[in-house]
Amino acid sequence: MAMEGTLGADISDNVRALNSWMVTYQNFRLLSTTLFISFADVVGLVVNGGELGDAWEAFTTGVKEVKLGWSNKKSDDTKAKRAEMWGTVDAGSMMDALGQTYGSVFLTGTARRMSDSLFKWNGMEAWNRAMRITATSVAERVIKQYHSEGFDAADPAAVARFEELFGKGFDPKAIKMGADGGLDMNDPKNQAAVSKWVNGAILRPNAAQRTIWGSDPHYQILWHMKQFTYTFQNVILAKAVGQAKLGNYRPALAAMAGYVPVIIAADAIKELLIPGDEPGWMKSGLAGMLQHGVDRAGLLGIGQMGYDAFATDFGVGLTGPAVSQVLHAPFDDPSRTALRALPFGNLAGRMAN
Repeated sequence: MAMEGTLGADISDNVRALNSWMVTYQNFRLLSTTLFISFADVVGLVVNGGELGDAWEAFTTGVKEVKLGWSNKKSDDTKAKRAEMWGTVDAGSMMDALGQTYGSVFLTGTARRMSDSLFKWNGMEAWNRAMRITATSVAERVIKQYHSEGFDAADPAAVARFEELFGKGFDPKAIKMGADGGLDMNDPKNQAAVSKWVNGAILRPNAAQRTIWGSDPHYQILWHMKQFTYTFQNVILAKAVGQAKLGNYRPALAAMAGYVPVIIAADAIKELLIPGDEPGWMKSGLAGMLQHGVDRAGLLGIGQMGYDAFATDFGVGLTGPAVSQVLHAPFDDPSRTALRALPFGNLAGRMAN
């Protein structure tokens, strides 16, 4: 039922509406600057087998796409058009992915439209589009290399990477090529392989990657903001661990060496752009910055949620942002609590420091 989307179908309309509006409110309160933490998405390309140059291209493409998005435009170059033809990029799939990532999989009506508008305004829709465009281009290149160069059949890690895309026993020379020298876009095997590579680099959440209760709308408020962690563990970390077990440590090293510095840089840029006093981690020297980067990178996977929650607020954070907000209110400064309760409260609360 969780996979089918029918779990919790007996929820009342009133509870569904309450949950929808609460999640939308929390999104507006907390996610105005989520674009900065999403800069780390580029590392997923390297973990999945891309090159450092691909990560830089993804970043520059993302910045350009966000700028276009704020002008109600979008890129229409060759790479963008090919991604649209492959089906890895379209407005519906991107908004669905963002919705599931930030807890709006069960949103309906006006609440969903408002949440989708937020993702357009904060740049996330355009950024996600750019990441998937770049990932599609890298996927085509990787698969073409399999066709022309094959893979080392004696290397279990290389075999696993290829079989993940095409299955066991498939001959790389049988990969169908188009008349233009690129992959045959009408071939089902190619379509599936490109889609798998892109979704292995740029996270696209689904019910298989979360707990069963996470697919139940009754618990939507408690599940809110947890989907990314589960998907990150099931896709990025699982790939790094699986490849390491087969002798390929590159994905694990890329994750450890990539996510932390990118997140530190992104958060530093964000904090410098927001009026108000700098946070403590920026004043604590190199050790404090590294600890901040490691904590934010989520390299502990699902365990990171427990570590973060119990290290900072005795586990209250595990209840989700809505419940956490209510439980913290009696113990925080009233003026800061009021500011943080406003839409874009993450900015207002910071400026009140």
